[in-house]
Amino acid sequence: MSVPPPIFVQPTGWTSYFPVDFRYPVYSKSELEKAAQDAKVRISNDRPAYDPEGILARSKARNLSAAQLLLDLTTGPDNKHKALGPGWNEEHYFVPEIHARYPEGGRDGNGVSVRETATGTGLTWVAPMPPANPHFPFKNLYTCFEGRNIQNETSKGLPSGGGFHEIGDAAETIINSVEEAPVIVGMATGVPWPTPPDNGEFAWGLTDVVTVRWLMPGEGLVTPAGDQTWAEDAPWRPRHDQDPLRGTGADGGRNYHWFIFQHDRFVCTQEWVHNCIPKASNFLGLKCE
Repeated sequence: MSVPPPIFVQPTGWTSYFPVDFRYPVYSKSELEKAAQDAKVRISNDRPAYDPEGILARSKARNLSAAQLLLDLTTGPDNKHKALGPGWNEEHYFVPEIHARYPEGGRDGNGVSVRETATGTGLTWVAPMPPANPHFPFKNLYTCFEGRNIQNETSKGLPSGGGFHEIGDAAETIINSVEEAPVIVGMATGVPWPTPPDNGEFAWGLTDVVTVRWLMPGEGLVTPAGDQTWAEDAPWRPRHDQDPLRGTGADGGRNYHWFIFQHDRFVCTQEWVHNCIPKASNFLGLKCE
């Protein structure tokens, strides 16, 4: 996943530049399935990496939304007979906000101001990575996002959604694998190029680039960690990551992604948390070199 430089736009009569970039590494269902197949991804009970619990097909068969089905499979009256496959938490986690506080975690006590950037809650089901979870080769999630809440938007002056958050893992892929409608997802790159041409300046200090588009059913947006993030995280990585062969990233300082909750109901996606930073040679980071 090489990263080309952005286009620099210099309005007539200006001495500064605006960076313009349309980077949005999106892959189709067939491409995601092929990457997992070529990497010999193995999930217990012969489940696929793409929608391993078949949530889309099962929700359609039972005329339920993906969120309703996931809740029924884990908290329904006869959930023992309908539970998710091995490796998932038995009940969902309730998330009071989706990366909507910046800095993450609310570090007010350290003198760091915290700003809310979005409003909305979520539900998530997690299959951790090995060795905590022998059933999955890398971390998987099903995450359902609360429907748009116009009242909260009005009172807080914030959009319904998840805040832009920095990718600290090797990569995170948002897959629209369990819904039949598109979802709005954005990706951002912090300072995608050190300086504009001729050692010029960024206009108005606008250095970061955001690309937003519909993520269509079946598509996955792969957001790798930026080089700067990866380098800063190096001291703690050996204590948390199990594979010492995880790769180094492509050019770029910091990468982020973001959701907006445009529907009037809970909408769900699947997430992959990759073992390695995606490259052409490592099956989108699903297998380390």
